[in-house]
Amino acid sequence: MGSSDHRGVPGSPGRVVTLVKSDSHSTHPSESNYPADQVSRTWGIAVYVKKDLVEETLKYLDERETGYARLTVPLWNVVDG
Repeated sequence: MGSSDHRGVPGSPGRVVTLVKSDSHSTHPSESNYPADQVSRTWGIAVYVKKDLVEETLKYLDERETGYARLTVPLWNVVDG
């Protein structure tokens, strides 16, 4: 979806995605590329935030990312670097 309010600018909206939790599996053809136990996963990047910056970071994100829900999710393949 295009967004000019917190991504991009009027006339050139940035791209954002909305993720919706679902108990059903998608039938999108791209899912045939993944093992069955990985079809319902979202792939991406997690960024580590130092403990003393968490409150400040969340305050900033709450203001910037309007209308989202904050969830705690398990992470796999975490690389320390």
